[in-house]
Amino acid sequence: MANGANGVHLQLREALEDYIKSQYFGKSPILLSAVQNKLDQEGILYQKPYIESSPAYKSELNGIQKSSKLPDWVKAYFDALANADLGVYSSPFCHQVEALEAAFSGKDLFVSTGTGSGKTECFMWPCGRGTEYTCQLVYAWCPNDHHVSDECACFRSG
Repeated sequence: MANGANGVHLQLREALEDYIKSQYFGKSPILLSAVQNKLDQEGILYQKPYIESSPAYKSELNGIQKSSKLPDWVKAYFDALANADLGVYSSPFCHQVEALEAAFSGKDLFVSTGTGSGKTECFMWPCGRGTEYTCQLVYAWCPNDHHVSDECACFRSG
């Protein structure tokens, strides 16, 4: 049997078909043969699953520490945050490290990645309190209202 979402879909579909055939049409071969083709059609008992895979974002073990573009005080600061479990990870996504490097080199940032990819960290990390770097302007475009509230609350709390 196939693995993954399609395999699960096929198993569920076959189990449902078998149940309906045995419970409702099992005693009448004529009725079973009349509905057999209908039960196998998409849209009658089932619909094909819509499967959206999330891209796997590449992470770098000790990515901030390995960066040659970040000053030592920044590495020490983010290492302390990671050790205290304060929203910095020892293995951040590569695009997060690149955003941090760009911000600390004075470049403007535009980050566009998928949900759950760590965009928030890309703009929050450079604006962390206790760093020598200060943000001039942070503009965050969020596709839904509740996310805006979450981001603003997180940013205000520092």
